[in-house]
Amino acid sequence: MQTTNYLHTLPAEIWVACWALCSLQQLRRISLVCSLFRSLVLPHLFREQTLDVAALGRGLDKGNWMDRVRHLHRTAVRLDRLAEGSFPPSVHTWKVTFSRGMVLSRSHPDIENIHLFDTLSDRVLRTFFATLKNYQNLASLHIGFTTIDLFSRETLISLPSLKDLHLRNCDIVAADGLLTVDDLEMFECSPTESIRLVCPDTLRTLDVVPHISPLIAGFGSDTLRSLVNLSVQRVGDAKELFRFLSQCPQLQSLAIQTLTDPLPAVPRSTIPLLRSLAAPSDIVRELAPGRPVGNVAIFDGLTANSLMPTCVDISRGTVALHTLRLPCMSPTWDILAAILSLFPELKELSLKLLPFGRGYPGQNGASGASYSPVDRRTLVLNDDEAFLDSPPAADISDVESEDPPPFIVTEHMRVKKLHAVQEQSNPFLGTGLNMQDVLGWLMDGFILFPPNIEVFRVEEHAFLLGDPDFQLPVADQHQVIAVLSRLYMHLCEVQFGSELLGSSWTRTGDSWAREVSGCREVVQVIVRRESNI
Repeated sequence: MQTTNYLHTLPAEIWVACWALCSLQQLRRISLVCSLFRSLVLPHLFREQTLDVAALGRGLDKGNWMDRVRHLHRTAVRLDRLAEGSFPPSVHTWKVTFSRGMVLSRSHPDIENIHLFDTLSDRVLRTFFATLKNYQNLASLHIGFTTIDLFSRETLISLPSLKDLHLRNCDIVAADGLLTVDDLEMFECSPTESIRLVCPDTLRTLDVVPHISPLIAGFGSDTLRSLVNLSVQRVGDAKELFRFLSQCPQLQSLAIQTLTDPLPAVPRSTIPLLRSLAAPSDIVRELAPGRPVGNVAIFDGLTANSLMPTCVDISRGTVALHTLRLPCMSPTWDILAAILSLFPELKELSLKLLPFGRGYPGQNGASGASYSPVDRRTLVLNDDEAFLDSPPAADISDVESEDPPPFIVTEHMRVKKLHAVQEQSNPFLGTGLNMQDVLGWLMDGFILFPPNIEVFRVEEHAFLLGDPDFQLPVADQHQVIAVLSRLYMHLCEVQFGSELLGSSWTRTGDSWAREVSGCREVVQVIVRRESNI
């Protein structure tokens, strides 16, 4: 049987469209039936590789431990075969999470052969670092829950294309390396007195959680001439940090989550190119004036008394503000209106409405452990037979999800409640105690956004920590979308509540869509000039 020449049957535009529009799952399906397409896309499908040993260990019990062990065995075999084959040059990103400190044989005495999981976990860890040097085109590496010892550090140094290094919950034993990476992220890594893993001449982005002091000690008095982005979770020594900032003349983006030390005076010559600032309000008020700061996010809650002075200081920057994120406690109508008047070119506004204080619900005691019989089943693992089982149904299913029919939303043109205004001597003394107040002011025209606003987000936090935050009813969300999309032609994203609960909407033409529990909801706005007086 003669092989079909797909290249002449289908024009090049079809192949380009397949690559641009198909998901990875769809690309895999096409590659199964078309050898030409397979040869074209297979190297691209290998660009990003992932493995997560810790995820397999979480939630493991007697009902699923055998499936988890088989999965981990397939991961180990895949890692061996990938490194030995012709595809390592195609891999540009590795995201790996190991299981340092997670010894399941200690925590599952009810499973006799759970040691198989621990043995395979050690095998995956050894194989990964033993074969990592094969990935000479690797540009991005994410490593979690392991130890950076001398061998692994030298392996990282041997990767000539590595530019992006993320370390998460790693114990850094070999802290001197001078890796020539552009981006370094360290999350909850075991602190040492001094960490000098990266070269200060090449580093462009540094993200550290929680403490930056070991890195500052490692850099010493070096000037970080390429550093443009710095993010720090917790600062205990403010003088140390701002002394370090004077060594970063090209810094453009700074994020500081918390500052526990009094803020020192900062000369205007420090970080003169700062464009984006996310920090507690006292840092914002110190750094925003006199610098080209166009994007501001404030982390601590602002009271009505501090809200306006803070925004006035922000407005004293040397460029127009485009993005503003404010956590505020019960803002009044006149303060919100005044704030918006300070920033006529604002394109993105995020409001977090906070209660004056949060309560803490009581915690119930943990229940006592119950006896469970020991599971004595075992597995025989053979590398040659690791992939003989059928693939998961989701990997070979032809079922595709499509957008559901849109909801038709009719905007009822609201009329300002002038009769209510006349009944009160000063109707605007009320505070935005909740999201509905603020949205009502917007819909009634008491608050006006700048004409080029593109993104608006508002969240209302619960009084009790742990209680669900307020979510605007869906019908009300539809009506707000209808009004705001008519008033602001550039508005393309809105959010009413927590994004995790599906309150974020994006606009395409006259339709708005959101994702709710894995399902897509679409609304289409139709304006009818009706009023509700």
